[in-house]
This record gives sequence, structure tokens and C-alpha cells, in this order.
Amino acid sequence: MRHILLHFVIAISFVATAVGETPREFVRRFYAASSEWKIRGVPLPEHERLISQFCGIEIIRVFRRVNDQRDLWERRFPHDPSNPIKPPWCIEKDVFCDNWEGITNYSVGRSLRMRGRIVVEVHLEFVEQSERYRWTDRVILDRAGDSWVVSDIDYAGGGSLLESTQKELKLVARELN
Repeated sequence: MRHILLHFVIAISFVATAVGETPREFVRRFYAASSEWKIRGVPLPEHERLISQFCGIEIIRVFRRVNDQRDLWERRFPHDPSNPIKPPWCIEKDVFCDNWEGITNYSVGRSLRMRGRIVVEVHLEFVEQSERYRWTDRVILDRAGDSWVVSDIDYAGGGSLLESTQKELKLVARELN
């Protein structure tokens, strides 16, 4: 009973913080959470419970398609440790930013309305030894009930989370057929 009560209190506090949350506050909470997840590559099915409170249904559906394709790829082409070629969807890249290695620091910038959507700029930084690499990605938000959700992330280097993932899905589909 105590365990159920604890989960209820946590759920209520989450809802209370999400309702009335500004786009900038939501994006700040998203990046704080994603830095805790330590997810590399497209999130696996067991990560969906983590990302579903932040990501829109289109992103979740694309991630599900990737995982279906990943399973099919692994059945068709079993991993050979002596083969240095990495299979599609190898778990390395950080999909939530425009840098393979991920981010070291972030700060949430301005929010603006573009083409009927809310866009929040996020200033990202990756520090390696004494070198600092900085860029700005744009998080595109939609509403899901009373809460915000990430509908896409425009990468500073071009493309977006959805575009790049869908492109890889098409490339792998050709290989599998």
C-alpha cells in the first residue's frame, strides 16, 4: 500500500509540474532527463517509458519502426564479432542532438513561433579535453493535452531527428529486401 501511495504522489507531482509549464521549462526538463538516461542510438523498447512523457507519438512510432527493423536485421544478419562493419542502428550516436558524442552542457535559449509551432533554441556544448564545440539545435514542440511534447528536433548541421531516422529506415529497408 505504501508503495502504491508513493507512486501516486510522484505521478500527481509530475502532472502538477507539467500543467502550466512554459515551452522553455519543458525543454529544460527534457534535456535534464535525457542527460540522465544515457541512451545511445535510437531508444530501445525498454526505454519507451522514459521518452514517452517527452516525445510526441510520431517520434515514438519512428523509434518503434527502427526497433522492428533492428530485430529483423539481427535475425537476418547475426552479429559477427570478427566483422568490424557496424550494423545499422548500432548503439552509439546521441539522437537527441546534432553531435555523435552527445553533449556536455546545455542552456535553453529563446522560444519563438514558426509555422504555427513553438520552437525552442537549445545551445549545446561538447567539451573534449580543452576543446569546446558549440552549436544550437531547435526543439519543435506540440501540445498533447495540457503538456508539451517534442515533435522533432532540427539539428544545427542540417536535417532533423525525424528526417534522419526516416532516411535510415529507408536505407535499411532496401538492404533487407
